[in-house]
Amino acid sequence: CLDPGHGGSDRGFTRFFDDGAPSLEEATLNIAFAWDLKSRLQRRGYEVVMTRETDIDVNVDGKDVNKDGRTAAHDPPSSERNKTVDELQARINVCNDADADLLISMHVNGFTTERPRGYETWFTRERPFGDRNAVIATLAYAHLKEQFAKIGYVLPAEDERGVLPDSTADVQMEHQLFKHFIMTGPAVPGVIVPSKMPGAIVEALFVSNPGDAAVLSSTEGENAIVTAYENAIV
Repeated sequence: CLDPGHGGSDRGFTRFFDDGAPSLEEATLNIAFAWDLKSRLQRRGYEVVMTRETDIDVNVDGKDVNKDGRTAAHDPPSSERNKTVDELQARINVCNDADADLLISMHVNGFTTERPRGYETWFTRERPFGDRNAVIATLAYAHLKEQFAKIGYVLPAEDERGVLPDSTADVQMEHQLFKHFIMTGPAVPGVIVPSKMPGAIVEALFVSNPGDAAVLSSTEGENAIVTAYENAIV
């Protein structure tokens, strides 16, 4: 189950610096990479589902997907908590309904300054299959490193971002409710029905960094990223 992060009303990170590097939107990159990856995996004989196949919200009708009695209509102007939770539950449901064996949530990163660069993977250790989550996150990182090196993108060791347990991330939201990334995290009673399969979240480069943006917008960069996903899954 491939989850191209963001899309529709949520553009993800958008490159806005005026420095000559290409303008990019995370939502657009994620869906392009996912379609490429899906076709490659299907040629290998895999059955592949995608949480979204076009540039729209998965929960396009704004339904109360997680059945907590709250939707985007209950969100105050300063928060999209209920909208986000219902959207992510809708994506999890696609994977669960397909009885998928593996969940890959596909992202690119971004920041408010140009400095951060590189790639990272995240996994939830606190699941019955936490060890398998760690395996796919580690494989994805290793293959990204290998494929990027082939096109001349090599980071100094001190700049490598690594394979990270999501318990170390700042993912807490209102009322200390979420201590893990929702897509791969455990159940939150009354709020989140979790994924039923191992998975990881992959952040492939920063749209906000000029060098990373150049790689992301190139044919060689896309091939490196999608090949890394493909090899890690296989």
